[in-house]
Amino acid sequence: MIRRLLSATVIALTAGCGSPPKTHYCALDLPSRAQPNGDARAVLSVAELSVAAAYDDQRIVYRQGPYRLDYYEYHQWSRPPGLVISDYVRDALAQTGRFRRVTDERSPDSSLILGGRVAAFDEIDVSATQEVGRVEL
Repeated sequence: MIRRLLSATVIALTAGCGSPPKTHYCALDLPSRAQPNGDARAVLSVAELSVAAAYDDQRIVYRQGPYRLDYYEYHQWSRPPGLVISDYVRDALAQTGRFRRVTDERSPDSSLILGGRVAAFDEIDVSATQEVGRVEL
């Protein structure tokens, strides 16, 4: 009887001691497009965007309603959100072909410098089966 009780206790204690959940890392990716040919002369420098404190976390933020903000523990951005969005903006502007060069570093030949702030960067759970992404710059 005691042996069975000990066996049951050991099984119960070890059942919850599995391996931790796997962390999934996400990134933003642009669809590939051919760059238009143009006579672009401007050099654009895209500065790293600052991020509102609530979103300055590698964990992905989600909302199930307008007043509550939560974080996924095992779904994270591959890099800090300011870098993820800055790189996406830089790459998207480079694809337009409107600039001779788009870079993340200021240089003497920079014609324009783009900076800004990420005010929101989250997943909105519209319903049990529908989510939308939101980015406010």
